[in-house]
Amino acid sequence: MVHISGRVLDPHLEPVKEARISVRLDNQGQELLSGGRRSFQVLSDCKGWYLAEFSPSSPIQEGSKLELEVTKPGFMSVVVSLEGGDLAQRGEHFYFTKHISLPRKLGPGTLISSGVFLVVYLLMAFELVHRTVAAMAGAVFLLLVSSTLGVFLPDYRIISFSAVSQAVDLNVIALILGAMLAVGAMKGTGIFEWIVAKCFVLGRFRIQTLSALLVLITAAISAFVDNVAAIIVLAPMSIKLAQALKVNPVKLLIPQVLASNLGGTATLIGDTTNVMIGSASGLSFTDFLENLGPLCGLALVALLGMTALANRERIATETHELLEEELRAAKIKDKHFLILGLLVSSLAVALLLVHGSWGMEPSIPVLGGGSALFIYGVLTRRLRMLEFLEKEVEWPLLLFLSCLFWMVAALDESGALFLVSEALIALSHWDPAVAMSLLLWGSALVAAFVDNLPLTAAMLPVLSHLSQALPDGNLQGFWWALALGVSLGGNGTVVGGSANMVAMGMANSAGYPVSFARFLRLGFPYMILSVAISNVWLLAFYR
Repeated sequence: MVHISGRVLDPHLEPVKEARISVRLDNQGQELLSGGRRSFQVLSDCKGWYLAEFSPSSPIQEGSKLELEVTKPGFMSVVVSLEGGDLAQRGEHFYFTKHISLPRKLGPGTLISSGVFLVVYLLMAFELVHRTVAAMAGAVFLLLVSSTLGVFLPDYRIISFSAVSQAVDLNVIALILGAMLAVGAMKGTGIFEWIVAKCFVLGRFRIQTLSALLVLITAAISAFVDNVAAIIVLAPMSIKLAQALKVNPVKLLIPQVLASNLGGTATLIGDTTNVMIGSASGLSFTDFLENLGPLCGLALVALLGMTALANRERIATETHELLEEELRAAKIKDKHFLILGLLVSSLAVALLLVHGSWGMEPSIPVLGGGSALFIYGVLTRRLRMLEFLEKEVEWPLLLFLSCLFWMVAALDESGALFLVSEALIALSHWDPAVAMSLLLWGSALVAAFVDNLPLTAAMLPVLSHLSQALPDGNLQGFWWALALGVSLGGNGTVVGGSANMVAMGMANSAGYPVSFARFLRLGFPYMILSVAISNVWLLAFYR
């Protein structure tokens, strides 16, 4: 019996999964044992490991010639020769370990996956169709091409069904679902409206003070609640109370939106992009808080300064009676459920602080807390289950992310993202500091104009390749550069983030339309300033 094992790696020393390995002995194909069955090929696993075991068709002697052929779409085929004398022998068993490097190549799969991703990106960028529909169409098309044409032409087998099933990051999906359940359950208590009302009480005489308070509260809530959800629960009350004061709500909403994107950057659970980055990198809640928290604090000070310069007028005193009426209506509606929600949320945050040292996925405490509040609310008839699940859970977002993971896995399998990492390395001249800065500014500028979720998903495998190609670089710095770029870049334009469009949509519905140029006047300068602060911070601590 002959046992040949090893790893299949790409040029960046990343594992190559589902590579096909066949063995020839003296030019005769050998039947291999695989999972208790016999086959002429074995596949490498998700870590690139393979094991080829066979009973030789002819005796192995000193001059016998063994050949391993390794093939996979998107890679050049490689034939490795082993001499019979190279095998270690123990009784009637022969052992050999051989690691194999597969060079990348451009093929039809690379062009198809890249083209599909680009078309989907453009459909989303110009809002020609809903992003979930675009992503689903692209993902299903790639899977169909791989499962039909790829059967007869291996170069068209872009991604297998098993690779698709492994591509969906359930940690990301579960964490976002848990956060939706928790926020949806807490909305009924009236806590968010009450918080906004208190800000108006404290800052009723000056827009500067009021805007600063709303910025601080929005940033704080967005650090622990998805920034889109934070805007959904805070903005309506801000608009309502601003109207009572006869103040244009847009003066308060734009700084709130910028604060929500900034606050979401500071923690693992504050933004969907951070959830994706944390899951891919293994960085914990405390890693995000310790590394990005102080930086976001500096950027928050800059935002407060810019907001103060933009809003200098006082509020007319005759509007105070109108405000008092609105404030009296803003009160806690369910104190019992609010106390329970705060206790459960505190426990979830406590578990998030230790999840890294406990080896716990961050989705577990968030999903656990959200599920507990949802189940309690349904059992006590505070929540109507079907109505709640329909209104409070963004099923299209979860489906969109799943399809997005499929497409990005296809890009990675076909070698398209490998080429992106090679281009980034070439532009940086192999300098980690330059590569980190390019990543930060490039992702920020792209995220200012298009959806940052597909950008983030596509860049995750690129960073994995960079970690091998730039061994002297601080990989953690690259993760932070991506997190900062895609989150802060969304502040640049009104279409740069979901929170931006949600808030401005609410303002438009209330009779206060916001033009692209008006948002740009405050958003883009702040984006440039915050990204510049981030660049200095990254070069100071992570180069």
